[in-house]
Amino acid sequence: MQKTPEVFTPNSTQRVSLTFPEKGRTKQSHKDECNINTIMERFQRTGMIDFVNEHKPQYGDVSDIDFQGALDDVRTAQALFAGLPSSVRSRFNNDPGEYLNFAEDPTNRAEALALGLISKDAQRQSAPKRTRRKADSVEPKAKTKAVPASPDS
Repeated sequence: MQKTPEVFTPNSTQRVSLTFPEKGRTKQSHKDECNINTIMERFQRTGMIDFVNEHKPQYGDVSDIDFQGALDDVRTAQALFAGLPSSVRSRFNNDPGEYLNFAEDPTNRAEALALGLISKDAQRQSAPKRTRRKADSVEPKAKTKAVPASPDS
């Protein structure tokens, strides 16, 4: 007996299904936390979306900080650090932040000189900096609290 080939026309459909016989890696213990119906039900009951409000809001006066200027400073520091020899970069675990912390500490001056980060001419020319006394300190600006915008505006 000869089997006739199946012919599919544009209007015919063929059922396709996928089965996953093995247990998946998704943690089912989080299914209620991720269910949008549970989240919306909780929101209608309390008026708050709890996963957004986990942290206390922080307010401060940052009007003197320019984002683009700060970003340019970070990029410049990263580029200068990348220009150092690999042996020096590895001393600081290839982390520009670790290098900056090292460079800002005056007790590291001898090691910085040995690493070649400070030239001997700069060592002779640099005068000791005057430390700020308590009387010289400037009072910090008072922090202002920003008022969150109302949902009506």
